[in-house]
Amino acid sequence: MEKSVFLFPGQGSQYVGMGKSLFDAYDFVRDRFHEASRLLDMNFQDLCFHGPEDRLTQTRNVQAAITLINVACYETLAREGIRPAAAAGHSLGEYTALYATGALDFEDALLLVKTRGEYMQEWGEEIENAGLLSILGKTKIQGIDQVCQKANVHVAVYNNDYQIVLGGYEENLKHAKQMVEEMGFKGVPLKVSGPFHTYLMKPAADRMHTYLGDVDITISARPVIANTSTRAIVDPMDIKNELTDQIFKPVLWKDCVEKMIESGVRFFVEIGPGKVLNGLIGKVDPNVKVLNVEDRQTLERTMQDLIHLSSGAKA
Repeated sequence: MEKSVFLFPGQGSQYVGMGKSLFDAYDFVRDRFHEASRLLDMNFQDLCFHGPEDRLTQTRNVQAAITLINVACYETLAREGIRPAAAAGHSLGEYTALYATGALDFEDALLLVKTRGEYMQEWGEEIENAGLLSILGKTKIQGIDQVCQKANVHVAVYNNDYQIVLGGYEENLKHAKQMVEEMGFKGVPLKVSGPFHTYLMKPAADRMHTYLGDVDITISARPVIANTSTRAIVDPMDIKNELTDQIFKPVLWKDCVEKMIESGVRFFVEIGPGKVLNGLIGKVDPNVKVLNVEDRQTLERTMQDLIHLSSGAKA
């Protein structure tokens, strides 16, 4: 089989009803739901399948919920013996990437994302009047450095040349929005509880760093491409540093994808709710194939595609 990477989405990929078709079809998925509900004292069936949306999207709820669905989707492939050459996750998705590569067990991954979500939401509420602004362009976005300098905002996520997320105080983001729209781009405020992936989140990152000190992380069996450094990491210390840094440093998703393609990756499998990462990668390199698994239908289709790709590689 051609060289592949499993990708796991993060916050923003959620939707009410996610995971239900897999829950209905597989005992091991139901077991994961029950285990997660017990560990975190939350009813994940109710949260994921019924919401409502405003409850599901709360940072302290949604991070654990997405991680659970990511794991459930991943295990439908893992039980078929399908393993990637490497893994990557978009922000929150890094935790599932670390689970999939053996660095974290299920319990630690869930407890970590629950703690992360609480720290991020609490500090975001403490800051007040700060958030994120998505910049969208039909053409490549240019001049973002000048916008950041003049408006006193910071790049939080660099998804590709057509979508960049800025973070900072709301008044500064309003100035940035006006500037980018005068440049011909679109500015969309995001419904999040804080200026994630910017220096304003450093206190939350410091708390996470302390918490990670007592967590048992093992050497990853396969590399995980880190959001903030784009390095392929396997060492527990590097992993702990990355999980701290990604709270207050920018997610360099475009650079991560380009590095993986340069290393010989020819197709990706997005594993988890939605197809957000499919769209982002298509704007980085439209020639790379991206599959996805989020329910029974996409699982069956992706399994067939993987069989076809495997047969092509052997021919």
